[in-house]
Amino acid sequence: MIHVSMTAMGMYNRLRLPAPIDCPACGVRGRWWVQFRFGPLALTNYEAGEPVDWAAGGRKEGRRGLGRVLIQGTLEECPNCRADLGREHEIVTIEVREDVFVSAVEDTSGDGYWPEFWRAVDD
Repeated sequence: MIHVSMTAMGMYNRLRLPAPIDCPACGVRGRWWVQFRFGPLALTNYEAGEPVDWAAGGRKEGRRGLGRVLIQGTLEECPNCRADLGREHEIVTIEVREDVFVSAVEDTSGDGYWPEFWRAVDD
């Protein structure tokens, strides 16, 4: 089940987590998806190592050439049984460097969602 915080946000893209997760409900180990808002918002599926497709259609969030960008996304449900890990595990931080997706990790800061969907940051 997708949480209200993301369904209210409109169009988005998806990144497949680089590392697999064991589903606590069905026990299947798989690579889950994260929904996020950065780049052309066109329901594009990405993998770590791929560049942002700035040529894709759709309303754009952000812009090319920002250097290092951190994006908050929401973990989708298990691709096998549709269970989720719960609200305490739903926020994922995605890192983009030079317009390439480089990582995605669970946000363990406890700060909750940012007021914006992404941030350009200095190294």
